[in-house]
Amino acid sequence: MKVNQYGLKLLIEGIEDIPDSGFANSDEKIFEEVIVLVNASNENEAKMKIRRHYHEVSYENANGCLVTLRLVRILDAFELIDDIEGLNDFIEVYSRHLIVDDWMNVDAVIQEFSLDK
Repeated sequence: MKVNQYGLKLLIEGIEDIPDSGFANSDEKIFEEVIVLVNASNENEAKMKIRRHYHEVSYENANGCLVTLRLVRILDAFELIDDIEGLNDFIEVYSRHLIVDDWMNVDAVIQEFSLDK
């Protein structure tokens, strides 16, 4: 079976549990738009690999706040035109952080930043 290479555009939400410390602005949310590369036989397998790899993870940040990162949406998947020799799965090739108002849900963030294009 031929293995192809795919790029997948993901939306990750960062949820911060903020104690009353005054360090962070609780009126904001942080999302991250990421493009990662994977090897897979087809697009569905590429998406399954992403869902298995990007499980919810929590850590304590420098301000002592608990931050939980979770994959909220696979925005796009596309087969690469050129083969990249020696490509390992989950290589991140693009990332940008989106700081939004706390009231914005996933669909509002996607619309505001045209992430579905």
